[in-house]
Amino acid sequence: MTTALIVLLMVLALYALWFGARFLFGGMFESWRPAQLRGARLVMVERDLFAGTGELALAGRPDRVYRTRDKLYVPVEYKTRKGFRLYATDVAQLSLQAWQLRRTGKSTGPTGYVVVSETGSGKRRALAVQLGDDAYCEALMRRYHALRRDKESARRNTGPKCASCAHRSRC
Repeated sequence: MTTALIVLLMVLALYALWFGARFLFGGMFESWRPAQLRGARLVMVERDLFAGTGELALAGRPDRVYRTRDKLYVPVEYKTRKGFRLYATDVAQLSLQAWQLRRTGKSTGPTGYVVVSETGSGKRRALAVQLGDDAYCEALMRRYHALRRDKESARRNTGPKCASCAHRSRC
């Protein structure tokens, strides 16, 4: 009886420590979270998603997906960059992830996030991304397939992303 009581007290003490630390320090470790994601539940981490068929089939792997208290699924990507900025590729990536989530029966809101860790400073900030709608996503997929079949030509990007693009020799 005494051993069972001691074990029970230890379990309760550990639970109290865990809950207290989470309550007291949780904000410290995730202070980058925007208001929409505070209180949201992390539901996916690097999980493969498959959605659509034919030309509109898409495989992807979001870094994180949160479910808000309103039952909306929010895709989040983590990036390391020299500054806190967004690119058109961020909008495309998060929009396509949201499209996949919707195709698998999960409602999404109009916003996703890129969490940028700044090179050098280590500071972290979440940048809101207005997600493209289904028509935007489907146009991206059709363009991708047209480029792969040489039915369309790539357009040169004038921004800094062009220098790091694996396909820049085709422009």
